[in-house]
Amino acid sequence: KDGKLTEEIPEFESVPMFQNEIDSFIRCIKTGEKLPDTPDTPDTPGTPDTPDTPDTPDTPDTPAGEGFLSIDFTQGQGGWTINDVLLPEGGSYVWQQTAQYGMKASAFIGGAGQASESWLISPKFDLSAAKTATLNFSHAQKFAKDAASELFVLASTDGKEWKQLNVSAWPDGSNWNFIDATADLSAFAGKNNGQVAFKYTSVAGSAATWEIKTVTVE
Repeated sequence: KDGKLTEEIPEFESVPMFQNEIDSFIRCIKTGEKLPDTPDTPDTPGTPDTPDTPDTPDTPDTPAGEGFLSIDFTQGQGGWTINDVLLPEGGSYVWQQTAQYGMKASAFIGGAGQASESWLISPKFDLSAAKTATLNFSHAQKFAKDAASELFVLASTDGKEWKQLNVSAWPDGSNWNFIDATADLSAFAGKNNGQVAFKYTSVAGSAATWEIKTVTVE
């Protein structure tokens, strides 16, 4: 009669799992209150993506033709080391790397040859799978009285005991032309930790200049 709802609200059978919602609905009908919003059910967090397995880097290719050991000394000294057994008087080195001539050895200081001994030694290389092996190198020399008795090429598998190698060709010393030479390393085939060395020697009053440009072991 006064505009208010006077009818009796029928009782609903209680359903336990929805009891709170039913009670709230009945209360709103009786009082005119607004039915409260039902909060959103939060999303179930998704399973995080499994990160991609990083690609395995490619194994770098072995450059063709380089064999067991290869270097161009005009590009740098690489992993080769120098052992100065005897430095020339007035000098602080025998071997030096140059962009034009490669590794260059000399003990000519102050207008005269000085006594010296210095080794240029390669990094270790593995010949364990080889049946034969050959050292190839390009070299030039001048001012040696007898190159084969002043300049030496050697090989080792322990860095302590060195075997002198027979070199196929020596520059005659009349010019600075580089020539190719070889030395047989077959005695070292089947072994690892191989090394080669270029040994420079000089005496007072006589000192050669020796230049090594490229070296390979194949």
